Amino acid sequence: MSEFYRNVQENYSKLNELERRILEYIKENLSHKKHLTLNDVSDKFFISPNTVVRLAKKLGYSGFVQLREDLIHSLTPSIDFQSWSIDNQLLKTKKLLKEEAFKEIIHLLDEKKEILFYAHGLSKYSCDIVADKLRILGKNATVFNERHLMLHSAIHSNHESLIFLVSMSGETKNIVECANVASVNGAIIVSITGLSQNSLEKIANINIFVDYHRQVYEGMDISSRFSVSYFFEVLISKYISIIRNV
Repeated sequence: MSEFYRNVQENYSKLNELERRILEYIKENLSHKKHLTLNDVSDKFFISPNTVVRLAKKLGYSGFVQLREDLIHSLTPSIDFQSWSIDNQLLKTKKLLKEEAFKEIIHLLDEKKEILFYAHGLSKYSCDIVADKLRILGKNATVFNERHLMLHSAIHSNHESLIFLVSMSGETKNIVECANVASVNGAIIVSITGLSQNSLEKIANINIFVDYHRQVYEGMDISSRFSVSYFFEVLISKYISIIRNV
C-alpha cells in the first residue's frame, strides 16, 4: 500500500463529510491530470484555502502540496526493468552490508531474551521467514505488523529486547513511533531501510542499509524486498555457523 493510501486509511475517520467530498474530488481530478492547485479546490467548493490545508494536515501532511505530490506519486507506475534488476539490487546490497554489523547483531541474538520484528506490507514476509528460522533455532521471535499490537509490544519492551524495524523509507509513521517508545524502554533497535538519511536510522542502535527501488502500480506498493530477505538470510547463515562451532 502506498504512503498516501495508508495515511487515508489511518486518518479517514477524522474527516467530516465536506472534507471527504473534497478528498474524493482531489483524487478524481489528479487521476486524470497532474496539475491541481489549492485555489482550484477551494474555488470548486466555495471554501477558504485554509480549509483544504486543514484537510491535508488531518491526513498527516504539512499542507496541500505535500498531499498532492504524494497522491500523484501513488498514481504513477514506476516499474523500470531496464534501469533496475534483482542482480543489481543484490550487488549493491552486498556492498552496503558491513561485517562488523553482522558480528554485533549475532552477539545480540545470543544475549537477548526476545527478538521482535516490526514491519508493514510486503516487508512482513521477509520477517516471517527469519522469525520462523530463529524459532527453530530455539529463539523467542515474534513478528508484528498491526499498528496497535506493534505499539503494545514496544510499550512492554525492555533491555532484554532486540527489535528489527523494517521501513524502506525509514519514515513509516507508526514504526518510527514504536522505535521511539522501545528505545526509551532500553530495547536495542536494528533499523533496516533503504540508503538514506531518515528518522528511523537516527533512533536505531544499529543501522542496516539495503538497496531499494520504490515501485508502485495503480497506487499499490509492489517494491521488491529481496534485499531485506538477503540480509536476513546472510545473518541466519552466519549465526548458524557460529552456534555449530560453539
